[in-house]
Amino acid sequence: MSQSVNAYRAALEGEIKKWNGYERVLRGDDKKFFEELMNISRSYASEGSSAEKDVVFQPMVMSIILAQDKRMSRIEEALNRIKPQKDTQVEEKKSVGLVNQLKLVPSLKRVRRGLSDFGPGSPD
Repeated sequence: MSQSVNAYRAALEGEIKKWNGYERVLRGDDKKFFEELMNISRSYASEGSSAEKDVVFQPMVMSIILAQDKRMSRIEEALNRIKPQKDTQVEEKKSVGLVNQLKLVPSLKRVRRGLSDFGPGSPD
C-alpha cells in the first residue's frame, strides 16, 4: 500500500471521528447504516487518495454516493428481471382464459344446432 493511501486512510479516520457525536445521537438502525456508510468510504481509500482534494470529506462522500448508486442500479436491474416474468405470467393467465373460452365454442355450436331442430328463426 502506498504512502499516499496510508496518509489518506489516517485522514479519513480523523474525518470519521469528527462524526462520532452525530453517530452517538442516531436512533435505532440509523447507527448501523451510518457505520455501513463509513465502511464504504474506507473501502474506497485508494481511490480517495487519488482525488486532488484538500478536503478529505469530499472523496469520502463521493465514495458513499458511488456505492449507493451501484446498489440502486443492481436493485433496478433485479426488478427489471422480475417485471418481465410477472408480465409473462399475466399473459399466460390470459391465454389460459382464452383457451377455456375457445373450449366453449364447440358447446355453443352444439346448442345452436339443437335449437335449429325447433324450426326457423333459431340462432345459427
